Formats: sequence, structure tokens, C-alpha cells
Amino acid sequence: AVKMHLETGQPLLAVPTIRAITGEPGPEDIAGTGCLSKVLRAVDLGDGTLRILIQGLARGRLRAARSDPDVGIVAGGRQSVDTSIDADHAGLLAEQVQERLRDLVREDMRFAPALQKVIELPMAPGRLADVVAANVNLTREERLATLEEDNVDTRLDLALHALERERELRTVTERVRKDVQ
Repeated sequence: AVKMHLETGQPLLAVPTIRAITGEPGPEDIAGTGCLSKVLRAVDLGDGTLRILIQGLARGRLRAARSDPDVGIVAGGRQSVDTSIDADHAGLLAEQVQERLRDLVREDMRFAPALQKVIELPMAPGRLADVVAANVNLTREERLATLEEDNVDTRLDLALHALERERELRTVTERVRKDVQ
């Protein structure tokens, strides 16, 4: 898939596995939603392993995944379309998410400096929810549920709850650390 992407320039759909697996994943092991991406850098390690650095372009949906003996999994993909029940409500939720994320990053310098810069950039509400899901402590199932959700209002609600839990977790962790000292 990466070699085909490099030859054609068509976006690469990067999708996570549904659960931890050993060996090569099959179509039943991968999520239906991922990220349309482009390869920024590829390094062939010489042992059949290819290390890649990708840049996400947009959320994408997997179509008709099937096993292929030559390349592993072959599938079509398309860009996901964010939906919203109430655009005004989504805008208010996005403001709340952005403010809580800013507060959390300011309070805890363990967040990557890149995230500190990213949260100051203007971004679409759905993208903001995805940034939260990628940077807070969520289970694999919670991350996948957020990724699979096309409704922006719902993704933003999930992001708000994730930020609340993250703040609680960090508060408890700090208390335990102080008690141990």
C-alpha cells in the first residue's frame, strides 16, 4: 500500500487495528475508519521493513477490505463527512473543549510542546475532538468509538468527557505522588 501510494500519489488510508494482534492483520482486524494520509518520509530498513512518517489529511472510511497475498490487505477508501445535528451547539461545545484542553495543557507541562502550539491554531470542531482523542488517556475501545463517530456533536461530547476524566486522573496522580513523598 505504501509503495502504491508513493508511485501514484493517491492518499494512503491508515487505519488502526481493533485489538492488539500478533502477526499480520486481516480485514476483520482493522477499524472501518482511519486517516487519509500522505507519506512524508519512507526508509527501507533492508530487511523487508519500511519505516514511514505520515501526515494526516482527513478522516477516511474503509470500503470493501479484503486479504491479498501480495500486499496484505487491499481496500478502497473515501473521505468521511462530518455531520452535525446542531451547528451552533457544536460551535459552543468546540469552544468548551478548546478551553478545557488549553487549561489542561497549561497545568501539565508533560504534554508535548507541539500540542501546546497546535491547540492555539484555528481548527474545525471535528478535528479538535480528534486531537483530544489522540492526546488523552483513552482505552482502545474509547479511541475507536470516537474515531468511528461521524457526528461532530457526539465526538465533541466524548472529547469533553475525556478531558474531565484526564483532569481527574492527573489530580489523583498528583495527590498520590505528594502522599508518597
